[in-house]
Amino acid sequence: TLLHYRGYMRQEPMALLTTLSPRTLKQAEAMAKAYRKRWKIENYLQFIKGRFRLEDVMIKLPKRVDGLLALVLIASAFVMKGLPLSLFPITAHRSDMLPILKEGALSLLHGDNPYQYYLLDNGARTQNVRLPGLMMAYLPAAVAGVDLRWVTLAFELAIVLMVLFHFRGAFKQGEVPWEILWAMTGFLLLPYWHYRHELYETPFWSLLLVTLFALARGRGWGFTLGVGAMVGTHQWGWLFAPFLLLSWCRMKGWKAMGWSGLGALVVGGLILAVGIRSHVREFYEHVFGFYIKRFKINELYPMSLYFAPWFIKWNLTRWLFPIQCLLQVPLLALAYRYGRRMSALAGILALS
Repeated sequence: TLLHYRGYMRQEPMALLTTLSPRTLKQAEAMAKAYRKRWKIENYLQFIKGRFRLEDVMIKLPKRVDGLLALVLIASAFVMKGLPLSLFPITAHRSDMLPILKEGALSLLHGDNPYQYYLLDNGARTQNVRLPGLMMAYLPAAVAGVDLRWVTLAFELAIVLMVLFHFRGAFKQGEVPWEILWAMTGFLLLPYWHYRHELYETPFWSLLLVTLFALARGRGWGFTLGVGAMVGTHQWGWLFAPFLLLSWCRMKGWKAMGWSGLGALVVGGLILAVGIRSHVREFYEHVFGFYIKRFKINELYPMSLYFAPWFIKWNLTRWLFPIQCLLQVPLLALAYRYGRRMSALAGILALS
């Protein structure tokens, strides 16, 4: 059977000779689309072999070839993400998150109050709700006049390298954890990850990963410093700390949890104190006050995400925060029950 498929506007016409006999137009179109997808895969493999010279690599085991291909794709994903950073500067017209962090970091450096309203290049006076640890992470780039997105990209690369280092034993034994590699590759190739290149939480996720590795290996000082740094860097650190400490309790006991919790409180408190200094009122107003005001006048409550309109419609916004707190109780119980397993703990943190 000879099929002539024109496809969409920008697709070239295709003639397909097949031994199958489609009975309907829908079946013929499905066959043509399937072959076009197959041809895309052929072009992709040809590109990989030609550009990366994959066949010249002296690796014969299929799993190792898979691992090498995943590493090549991870490297290419970072190269692709670096292109918009060098071609399109970040402005508040695109997103005000990193410009606010830059202004806050420079205020910290000059000894000023970082919690104030900043006039950005989009003409809007914007508050600063970020914690001091996050501003400190971006301070070197702000001082050097470098695009803050390069700091984000550097922390993302650090996360990938830490994961690969964690599995170095498997690499040495020839057992490539290709499931992990392909999972990272799939995430790094997501269009969302490339489009949202102004996201700023990567330093926090790096701290979380270091803390989880320290927890898995039973490193008390590393775990304590990691939790403390998380508390001083992002509000999510306040949420995750109890779960991490319960997991530590399951591994080392209540006494160890108490000492680690006290140490984390001191570390996190020092980071907050360095950034806040005497501006406690302004810190409270910017970090909490905005949301409290919206809550009182029954407007959109950001912490409820997609459920906010329904709670507003039914005049139930006063129940949002209690519901959120109650939902954490069973998750805390799960963290205490399964806290020894890092995979289970990571899932619980995601649900929280």
